[in-house]
Amino acid sequence: SDMGTEFGAVDVGNVTHYCAHYGPSQRTSTDEWLYPCAMKVPGPQHILDTVLQDGLQRLCWWPVWEAHAKSVCQWVHKKPRRVFLQARLVGCASEVPRALDTGCEKFADWRWTTLGRVGCDLRRMETALRQATLGLGTVDLGTRDSAQSDMFLEAVHSPTFWKRTRALEGLVQPVTRFF
Repeated sequence: SDMGTEFGAVDVGNVTHYCAHYGPSQRTSTDEWLYPCAMKVPGPQHILDTVLQDGLQRLCWWPVWEAHAKSVCQWVHKKPRRVFLQARLVGCASEVPRALDTGCEKFADWRWTTLGRVGCDLRRMETALRQATLGLGTVDLGTRDSAQSDMFLEAVHSPTFWKRTRALEGLVQPVTRFF
């Protein structure tokens, strides 16, 4: 069973006698449950997700990295922003600006698959983002939300952010291949 909606499947009453047009008087005590052998246990994906989530949340740097990653993903989600950055990459090898052709997966809620995709997307865009934002300040980004722009630039210019992104991608990658 799953830990979500399907978690309640274990406690579903047996309704087959109504579907087969039998009356309630023909029920026996052994057919009380629709799935009498079902057990309430999380599936392997949820076990891995919980272990990974609990482990990462114990790292002192996780909340800062998560906030920075969300900021970067949200900032590059909009195509005009990526086009602006691509225009600053004139003269770079063609694969560098091409890394910004697509945005980054957003992750408002935790899921290990989302974290895996975010890590992959960030790594794909790392060189382009670092080069395109060289010398840029918050004002240059032309957005109303200066706090988000500040956090975006802080993350993109931080070698620590990128080291942790690579580490997390390496940590999550085996889990994403498991299923």
